Amino acid sequence: MRVSAIIPTYNRASSVLSAIKSIQRQTYDNIEIIVIDDGSTDNTESLINSLAEPNLIYKKQKNAGPSAARNLGAKIASGEILAFLDSDDNWLPTKIEEQVVLLQKVHSNVPCCICDSTSGIGARTSFQNAKISFDSNQALWLNPHEVLATRFVLFNQVVAIRKRAFIESGGFREEIRLLEDYDLAVRLAKLGPWGIVNSPLTIKDNSTDGIGVLAMKDKKAHNKAKKRVYQLLIDDIAYKTERDHRQLRRSLAKTLWESKALTALDSTRTHTKLLGRALIFMIDAISKLQQKSPYWPNAKYIPID
Repeated sequence: MRVSAIIPTYNRASSVLSAIKSIQRQTYDNIEIIVIDDGSTDNTESLINSLAEPNLIYKKQKNAGPSAARNLGAKIASGEILAFLDSDDNWLPTKIEEQVVLLQKVHSNVPCCICDSTSGIGARTSFQNAKISFDSNQALWLNPHEVLATRFVLFNQVVAIRKRAFIESGGFREEIRLLEDYDLAVRLAKLGPWGIVNSPLTIKDNSTDGIGVLAMKDKKAHNKAKKRVYQLLIDDIAYKTERDHRQLRRSLAKTLWESKALTALDSTRTHTKLLGRALIFMIDAISKLQQKSPYWPNAKYIPID
């Protein structure tokens, strides 16, 4: 299986080489590297062109956002498998090999495989943050659609996806610049169970000024992005089941209350600020109760030998 590793980048000359080197260190050989420059104004172009890498393709486009950059990479990719890596993150050497081996074991209707991820030694992993657990190193995750209707699971840096499944799902929505990976993941979950490699094989850099990291710090921007993505997914009448649809509506309702709370916290009036704090406390309490209720699905899976 040929794998196309796609790196969208924008003014990341200081870190993109590290990302490329982490691909070059992969134990799996049949990989092409595609760097899509989303209109950088630094020396990214000259830096990439100076590399003596026969399997590297560099394309520069007008600034259109990370979703458009990833879609362009997928369009020109020659691989049967697509893997995405942000230009400030890194893969561990066996990441692609372990995912390809799993995808070769399972039925071809399994659209993708994800692995765990960490931001460094001692840090919580993405599976821990999403409160999903698997007791085997490799597994077939049977209900990603149920889990993703209730919470986010890191996607872009950890996925290896069959190109035909990427095309069938519609790819990334180019009008979305935040949580575009969550949006695609939910739509991809409609296609079938996912493969799981239960090891943190991606190192995510949370110390940079990337758009995703900044959005997580800007609670209003993150909240606005969540509202938009939830509404787009709810409007998608092809979503998996009515139960999943209800879960998404609950998630949207929670996000709308969070928006009211954040607006209240910005008020200059003391009593309005207090109301905002009370709303945040209430939302957190409801979230904790939800995680103990039947509405909070655990990951269902089959171990793979």
